Amino acid sequence: MKALVLSGGASKGAFTAGVVRYLIRKKKMEFDVAVGTSTGSLVAGPALLGDHAYCRDVYVSVNDKDIFQNSLIGKIATAISHFVDFISGPIDARLDPLRKILEDYYYGEEKLDQLLDSGKEMLVSVANVRTGKIQFVSSNQVKNGDIDEDTFISAIVSSCSEPFFTKPVQIFEKEENHPNCKDLFYDGGVKEFLPIEKAVSLGAEEIWAVSTHPLEFQITEWGGNTAAEDVSFLKALAWTVGAFSDEVVRGDYYRAWTYFHWSKIIKLMKKEAPQLLNKPEVKDFLFGLSLPILHIIYPKDHLATSLQFEPATMWKYWLMGERRAKKMIEENATEISDENIKPWQLHQG
Repeated sequence: MKALVLSGGASKGAFTAGVVRYLIRKKKMEFDVAVGTSTGSLVAGPALLGDHAYCRDVYVSVNDKDIFQNSLIGKIATAISHFVDFISGPIDARLDPLRKILEDYYYGEEKLDQLLDSGKEMLVSVANVRTGKIQFVSSNQVKNGDIDEDTFISAIVSSCSEPFFTKPVQIFEKEENHPNCKDLFYDGGVKEFLPIEKAVSLGAEEIWAVSTHPLEFQITEWGGNTAAEDVSFLKALAWTVGAFSDEVVRGDYYRAWTYFHWSKIIKLMKKEAPQLLNKPEVKDFLFGLSLPILHIIYPKDHLATSLQFEPATMWKYWLMGERRAKKMIEENATEISDENIKPWQLHQG
């Protein structure tokens, strides 16, 4: 089984779209499973269907009003930002315009029916506001009749709903007997930015992951003068969001490194002590930890965090994604190894 894992990153998802387009158009790759978080969930479905043109168009042809409907306070804040140093972009915004885009694609173009008939599986990560736990909503749940089509679309919208900036989404409201029917959900990226672990648990033998963060992290800076009197509430908020997202990504990369080493250990055990692997308690212990092949494609440098959807910037990120995928594949630099991902790399300043 070949799986595609796509990270979050808001408008930086244009980079992801560029990478995926290169994989399916130039390298002729096909995937059995796609796991998407936040902006990655927008690319997951088209990637499974080989719809590389949509992987481009869903980003480079949209702007803010096509994605979110800002709240009154968000509109006021954006207006003020033109005159003073103030937060701009969505605040407590609704994602109804994004839902319309998804409905036009999955319903209007009958792409959801194509996905369900393809035998492939798309999973979307969401975070339960009440429990704080991450959940995955799958297209197979629609296929099996466990949830309806609107619920699946709501899950994609929820996966794109960042706390504070957008409103949470009630996903399972139409399934009255569902244990989470009254719960609200946010972006799964607040718990797991790059959900490699889910692809592993599904039994993927080869995983291609796309991250909008580089492997080598830089310390998030305040920007400009960092004297105490210059650290405003809004700068503190921006720094906190950046630092938080960096730590989530660090954890996901660290797990990827751990899986890589588990795969080496298991291969050695199969060769030297196969009888040990046949013990039930050992099988239970190793379940989900075997990872034969893992590829990660990521930007060379930090992409500017942005909840503002500017076509010119997203064109740049999209082209960057295509070129980065081409370069990393040509240089055999995508496969995870001791050399390109280490714990001490992930925590350096």
